[in-house]
Amino acid sequence: MDDYDLHTNSWFTDMYEARSTWIPAYFKDYHYSGLMRTTSRSEGENHFFGSLTNTDMHLIEFINNFEMVMESQRHVQRKNDHLSRYTTPNNISKLVMEEDAIQIFTRSIFFDIQREIQSSIITCYSFKVEDMGDTTKFSIKDTDTDLKRAGEYEVMFVISNTTIRCSCSKFETTGKLCRHCFYVLRMSGVEHFPAKYVSTRWRKEVVPRSCSEIIKSKAPDDIQRIVRAIHASVDHCVDRLSSSLEKLSLYREKQNELKKYVDEDTIGEDPMTNKEFIKTVIGVRKMNDIKVRIPESVRTRGSKKRLISEKEKAILNAKKGSRRCGGCGEFVDHNARTCLNRAKKGWYC
Repeated sequence: MDDYDLHTNSWFTDMYEARSTWIPAYFKDYHYSGLMRTTSRSEGENHFFGSLTNTDMHLIEFINNFEMVMESQRHVQRKNDHLSRYTTPNNISKLVMEEDAIQIFTRSIFFDIQREIQSSIITCYSFKVEDMGDTTKFSIKDTDTDLKRAGEYEVMFVISNTTIRCSCSKFETTGKLCRHCFYVLRMSGVEHFPAKYVSTRWRKEVVPRSCSEIIKSKAPDDIQRIVRAIHASVDHCVDRLSSSLEKLSLYREKQNELKKYVDEDTIGEDPMTNKEFIKTVIGVRKMNDIKVRIPESVRTRGSKKRLISEKEKAILNAKKGSRRCGGCGEFVDHNARTCLNRAKKGWYC
């Protein structure tokens, strides 16, 4: 506003006075889970629905198109859930913390976490460490080529309860730890991912696989019946214990023990691949003995001459031209032996 002398512009003046309500820097301490962006999200939804609707559409057509659009979105979500549950990304840094992130976070969120862990190794270093009693203050230099991330940051770390906070406030805004925090955790000897900094929103289990998905699949009847019974039992117990925090906590501990036992019992099993999952859903089994007859050879290109039609013969004859008769001396279709003019004149040998 100073460079372009815009202080007299009423619109710029009003926007500047209301800067605390729309500039992202003023919302660094508010948790928005990364949803505070431009209008691209709403514009994408408008285009998504606008491509299948118009003002001349009947109500029934709109409802059918709406259901079709929603089903396509559900399909994308089910696909992403499947990839998160049954695929394992590579642990590039070979750190235990990154391995914990693979098991905890969804696939897309893990890649964001992995990028921050890699950046903490490559672009970050500490140039000053201050001991402030229970708290240690780290001064971090970020040498990222992106000017938005490059700069100096302060990280406060309490090693007794693994409490960490960075001046960039990335975790407070998006629910994901920044590279500067990962650098301090790694330099402080923290191996496992801190449980207090695992946002429920980004976990794989935030949308658990419902019983209806298993029942709708072509699983055996015995498995479907047991799944129904397990879900009914868990719902019953949670409903009965929801009024008592102590009993509900004890029930959760028992469930965690059972979950740990199941994980240890199935630790050697490989995760289900996409092909195996599809085979399970559609009920297709692999054939042990496959008999396929060798197809008979068919001659698509041969050396035999092609049959010529009468039309083609006439065209070829026309291109050859006529012979010159030795009797009349003209280019005609007869020769000297069959020449009529010669016969009239009595020219015989």
